[in-house]
Amino acid sequence: NLPVYHLSPLNWEEVNRQVKNMLEQGLINPSTSEYGAPVILVKKQDGGKRMCIDYHALNRITTTDNYPLPRIDDLFNYLKDARVYSKLNLLSGYWQIPVK
Repeated sequence: NLPVYHLSPLNWEEVNRQVKNMLEQGLINPSTSEYGAPVILVKKQDGGKRMCIDYHALNRITTTDNYPLPRIDDLFNYLKDARVYSKLNLLSGYWQIPVK
């Protein structure tokens, strides 16, 4: 848990407006988690403000996957004799390359 960043009253209104809008659109759900991350507002080119979440503390404690990605040349070797590629292969080709 990190403390809330200091925001001006105008910025608090903007954060509340954006959160309410995202809740209405179903993009986010209310949370009862005991953990949280602070919010910051970043100015956009059009003059508006974009709400960003500071996940630095969460990223520090998150464990990374140790599953190695295959080498691209090995993947192409699987495909060397293939003559037909379907849309299904392209959609999730990572798992379907060994299919004969």
